[in-house]
Amino acid sequence: MAEDDGKLEEWMYDFAWKGRDAALQGINILENKAMNIINFSSILITILAGVLFFIKDKGVDATMSIKASTLIVVAILFFIVAILFAFFTIRVRKHSIIPINKQFEAITEFLKKNDVKDADKTQTAMGKTAKDLGEWQWKLIELNKEKSRDFKISSWCFVLALILILISSLLISISI
Repeated sequence: MAEDDGKLEEWMYDFAWKGRDAALQGINILENKAMNIINFSSILITILAGVLFFIKDKGVDATMSIKASTLIVVAILFFIVAILFAFFTIRVRKHSIIPINKQFEAITEFLKKNDVKDADKTQTAMGKTAKDLGEWQWKLIELNKEKSRDFKISSWCFVLALILILISSLLISISI
């Protein structure tokens, strides 16, 4: 029976580490995508500013010019909001990290306090660490939810800005 308990503790420990790794991987993917939105939006803002100068210099039909310019300015504003929420996605937030030394000390104290037999010490330590990793993973999942919300807003603003660019380019091409 003790043999089965040891396997259970090992399984809990491995499962806890895999769950923590999966939560961190999700956060990393979101942050990479947010960086892509920041980079691409920054490039497009610069290009759109050039288009605004082109419209002004080329003397495009006044009515169409005003409509297209307004749409481009609104698109730039959406890109700025997309960048802002992408920064919210990648900003460093306070989340729990299990300090290794404190974890070892807590386990040692627990083993001494509860007078755990030598044969059960490893299993008990693995089980206690697995439970602490479970709490850590829960905090990472909550952090992932916050980052996902910010990334979703950033993505929608980015898509809306692209739609506005498409509409404004159609207006410009009609007026030229």
